[in-house]
Amino acid sequence: MIKQKQKLIYLDVCVLCRPFDDQQYLRIRMETESVNLILANVKKGKYKLLVSPVHIKEIKAIPDIYERIQLKTILDRFVFTLLIIFLKQEKGQKN
Repeated sequence: MIKQKQKLIYLDVCVLCRPFDDQQYLRIRMETESVNLILANVKKGKYKLLVSPVHIKEIKAIPDIYERIQLKTILDRFVFTLLIIFLKQEKGQKN
């Protein structure tokens, strides 16, 4: 069996916040389910999440402490930092 390379995906903070929005509207519930499905696949190792410094800045600005902690936990657990990609590219350019 050929092991596929994990795909890198980028979800902005607005998308990551969707599960914390008012779920009484069908569209928001469907979007929340989509986010949860993506995160479930990240947890299974099918995808890796990309994060940028903008994620950190935007999450720090969220006034709801519970939401802020949950989002930080998601990023800490599942993230593949863009900084790592940039460092690898920079290292490759210097050699």
